[in-house]
Amino acid sequence: MEESPFLQEEEPIHLVPFISDYGFKVTFGDENSAFTKKAIELLAQLDQPIEKLTMLRSEFAGINAEQRSGIYDVFCRDEKSQLFILELQATSYVFFKERLLFYIFYLFISMIRKGKGGFQDIQPIHCICIVENRIMEEGGYYQRIKFRSEKGHAFYEDIELHLVELGKFPIKKGEYHKLQTELDELIYTMKYGHQIDLRKAIQVPPFWGKDWLEAAIQKLDQRKMTADDRVLLEIGIVKVNMIHYEQQMLLENAKAEGEAKGIAEGKEEGRKQRIIKSLQRGKLTLKEIAEDFEVLEAYIPKIKKEMDAPSSPPAPTIVPSA
Repeated sequence: MEESPFLQEEEPIHLVPFISDYGFKVTFGDENSAFTKKAIELLAQLDQPIEKLTMLRSEFAGINAEQRSGIYDVFCRDEKSQLFILELQATSYVFFKERLLFYIFYLFISMIRKGKGGFQDIQPIHCICIVENRIMEEGGYYQRIKFRSEKGHAFYEDIELHLVELGKFPIKKGEYHKLQTELDELIYTMKYGHQIDLRKAIQVPPFWGKDWLEAAIQKLDQRKMTADDRVLLEIGIVKVNMIHYEQQMLLENAKAEGEAKGIAEGKEEGRKQRIIKSLQRGKLTLKEIAEDFEVLEAYIPKIKKEMDAPSSPPAPTIVPSA
């Protein structure tokens, strides 16, 4: 039987994005995964490999009823008691930097106990943040941020922020031959993994054959997802769509408020110009002008003073209604 010329080309096969809520938690949230251990080692620039990870409760309550609570995306501890907060930022967030500091210092404060030895239980904190685009104008795509003086002297070594801005990553899709480190291989995979067609061998980077990366890629392969996995993926998609909708509504409301403010200011300026023309004609008293334009009489002399002032640009006068 002759093959139909109208047969559609086979659909491409893509991974679930690392930078999705589902993708991030299913890869970075598995304490037994070789990927999770290796990825944290690279992102936190650890000197020694992680032997064991323990996932910890991600929700935390405010210190008192008036303070806010929070949820870490991923929160874990290694065998050396180092603590790791992992955060993904795939959408805009107005106070994102403040939120990171809140997470770090809430955890720091929660380790302090009463008494003379109250600071002995404090463990090193690594906050690893992966941003889909960029949040800082300066710096490279990976920044290791510590508490140091302007001359680079260490103030406190046991709190570090590791910031990855995927929007700054300079290597383009398909240029994996330019990658020099395993950290770059990880960042390349997080940025482009979901754009690669798994049917096309030329697009698949050879380093995806490494055990630790392969462990994550297997979990993101949609062909191998269970029904429960797909439900979680759909929930994550709905969550992201809701965030985008809320942000769009905030932008539209802000735009509407700005337009309304502009209209109101325009009306006030128009009324002020008409008052100036009435003063220039000199046919009405100040009281009559105030009554005609429905403003307080005390403000008419202020406008007249602006008219009589030198030609330098006058400061704007707000004319309140009577």
